[in-house]
Amino acid sequence: MKTNKFLVYSYIFDVLGNKLKPNGIAVYLCLIRHADKDNQCYLSLKVIAEKCGISRRTVIRTIENLVNLDLIKVQKRKTDKNDYLSNLYIINNINAEE
Repeated sequence: MKTNKFLVYSYIFDVLGNKLKPNGIAVYLCLIRHADKDNQCYLSLKVIAEKCGISRRTVIRTIENLVNLDLIKVQKRKTDKNDYLSNLYIINNINAEE
């Protein structure tokens, strides 16, 4: 069986763990798990909620916290007809030596 792995800085747990709480850690890990080589992903709120086992509303609040902690950036996306698409999430680089 092939095992896929991804890395996360210890800083997330050791320094930010109390600010992120379990939901923040889960959502952050979900985003980095699905990020491409440019540290971007396009997951819907519904998919993030399902993968993390939390409500859509909790995902929204948690993403706001991740933005406030400067861990991610969010870009809202729309179609040419002004319909909403899933957001673009950009994972910020972490200065792990803080």
